[in-house]
Amino acid sequence: MKNKTNFGTILGLLWASLVYADDAVFTPASGEVYIPAVSIQQQRIFTDVILLLENDGRLRIKDYQPVNSSRHPAEKMPLLAAGSHLGMIVGFNAEHPEATRQSIDKHWREALEHGMRVGRVQIDWAELEPQAGVYDTEALEEPLKAMKADGLQPFVLISTIDSEEFTLPADLNTDDTLKLDSPVIIERFKNLLNWAAPMIVEYGGWAISVGNEPGNYLADHPEAEQSIVNFLKAAREHSHSVAEKLALTMTLAYGNVESGYDFYQSILENSDFACFNYYAADQHIFFQTNGTTVADELDFMLKAAGDKFLVMQELGAAAGYQSQDSLMQASPFGQQYFFDQVFAKLARHSRFKAAFVFQLVDWDPALVNTFYTQPFIEAGLDQGFIDRFAESLETTGLIQYQDGISRPAWDTFLDWLERLK
Repeated sequence: MKNKTNFGTILGLLWASLVYADDAVFTPASGEVYIPAVSIQQQRIFTDVILLLENDGRLRIKDYQPVNSSRHPAEKMPLLAAGSHLGMIVGFNAEHPEATRQSIDKHWREALEHGMRVGRVQIDWAELEPQAGVYDTEALEEPLKAMKADGLQPFVLISTIDSEEFTLPADLNTDDTLKLDSPVIIERFKNLLNWAAPMIVEYGGWAISVGNEPGNYLADHPEAEQSIVNFLKAAREHSHSVAEKLALTMTLAYGNVESGYDFYQSILENSDFACFNYYAADQHIFFQTNGTTVADELDFMLKAAGDKFLVMQELGAAAGYQSQDSLMQASPFGQQYFFDQVFAKLARHSRFKAAFVFQLVDWDPALVNTFYTQPFIEAGLDQGFIDRFAESLETTGLIQYQDGISRPAWDTFLDWLERLK
């Protein structure tokens, strides 16, 4: 309902703008006051709002999405349902104890009942294209079908680079001289997008990431920086031509953003939204318990992203060993506090669109030993670092690997699902 703009209305709206926010903006032509994320009568409004003074003298509040000065429709994430969302991944274990397997099913259903509406699919390009030009439809379609069956909108990571290495199809990995922006790689990835992007949209997908934590690779190969940016730019332009509303990005580790801000800016400029992996641990794998530090780091992400939306692809915090003193100074309640802080920030800032907990269940200790502990020992890494890294994975779940018992952070996750719903 558009209100008639008279003298009394203008005075009322000006009063509302003065009371509720220092940065409110009054527009006489529309009779509206725009107020970003404020508390109104002690009730927290988690999105930017417009106040309208009705003819009977009452203020009406309606949700208002911030203006996004996007040059392309995909930057507005039009395929994602309105609001801010929480999701999670189950984990990477091949097998679980029987009690844990049953607990995973129970907790997954519980999250759906409390309002979880987004999911995440992660797969390497090499898995999707086992032979040149031959695509494994089942590898992508099956997880997308499962998401849709649960009423979840998927965010899909098709990694071309994953931390320390490229994840290209086997025939492209044989040539060490090829860069990520080589014409043959770009052309092949365009063909992959021709096949994958429409399928992702068909199953309710809203965004795709084409790389995971490239900053780790650049630490050893700084000369590859521009080729990664060029690849991202080409992938994004082509994706827009195939699926105009599907948002595309490349995922960055928060620590890499701090150490390579110029590279981050190049990634952001060629992405539809900012995407981070963020953990409650410092570079030495000690648990980050300082609430001010976490708040400052979240503010840094918002500032660095400019006016673009943000997604947390991986959001994790260890709970620490319970059978012995935590090597990384973690605890179940520290884990809970971290998630509560981040979820509250997400709720207060409408540019945070989604966050995915990494992960529901702890890593299998045997898996950690095979893929991380032993290779780290062979590489000569500090033993203290190795032990803390193992603890961070073996206690990162919202439920325990051994028995499937939930940690306090699980209740926090459910609580925020309800609040955001």
